Amino acid sequence: MSLLLPQWCSWTLRISFFAIALSLFSPPQSFSKRAASAAASPKQIIFWDGFEPPGDGAPRDTSGAGSRDGGACAANEPAIHPLMPARNFGLTLAAHPTVFAQLPETSATQAVLVVTNEAGTYYERAFLPIPAGDVAAFPFPLAFAPLTVGDNYRWQLVIVCGETVEPDDPVLGGWMQRTEPPASQPQVSQPPIEQAQWYAQNGYWYEMLAILAKEARSHPSDAQLQSLWQAVLTDESQASAEL
Repeated sequence: MSLLLPQWCSWTLRISFFAIALSLFSPPQSFSKRAASAAASPKQIIFWDGFEPPGDGAPRDTSGAGSRDGGACAANEPAIHPLMPARNFGLTLAAHPTVFAQLPETSATQAVLVVTNEAGTYYERAFLPIPAGDVAAFPFPLAFAPLTVGDNYRWQLVIVCGETVEPDDPVLGGWMQRTEPPASQPQVSQPPIEQAQWYAQNGYWYEMLAILAKEARSHPSDAQLQSLWQAVLTDESQASAEL
C-alpha cells in the first residue's frame, strides 16, 4: 500500500534545514547549540543540514554520489531517487545503517548496493532484493564490514533493470559518516517522535528516517504519522526539483 498522501509541506533551500509540520508532540529537552540556533518550534521536526561532522570534514563533493533523479528502467515509469537531504550527506550511529529510496512502480526486482570510502576505494558490495512499495529500505548486510567511526562513505544503489547489471542502469546514492554515540543521545524509552526530532536536529539523517519510516509503517491509520512521513517524501521530491 502506498504511503503517498496529499502534499502540504514546502521546502526552503535558502536555509540549510527543512521543517516538517508536527502537532501534539513537544520537542525533546536537550538540543545541540546548532539545533537551538535553528529556533525549533514545539510543532516542528527540523533536520539541521548545516551540521559539522565530528570526524572527517564533510566530503568535498557530494554531487558524484549518483544522480538525485536516477532515471527509471522504462520510459513509462516514474523517476527514482534516494531519500536524502539537500546536502546529500548525513550522520549515522549505526555500523550497518539503512538507506532509503523512492522506487515507485519500478519493474526492477534487485539492486546492487556499493559502498566506497571518500578516496573512491571499494569497501563493500552486495545484490539486494527491491522490496514492494513506493519507498524501499536497503539495510547494509551484516556481512559488510562495520563502518569506521569518523570516516566518510559514499553509498550507491544500481537499479538492475534486466537480468544483469548494464552501464545505463539507473544509479542513485548519498554520503554518510558514522559517529560515536553522543552523551545527549535520546533513550529508546522516549517517544519515537521525540527521538526522531533529536536525531534530525543533530544531523543524524539515517536514524531520523528509519524511525519515521518504521512508525508510519506500524501505524497506517494514524493520520498524523502518515502526514509526517508524507512530508519527508514531499520535501525530498521538491528538493530534487530545485537541484
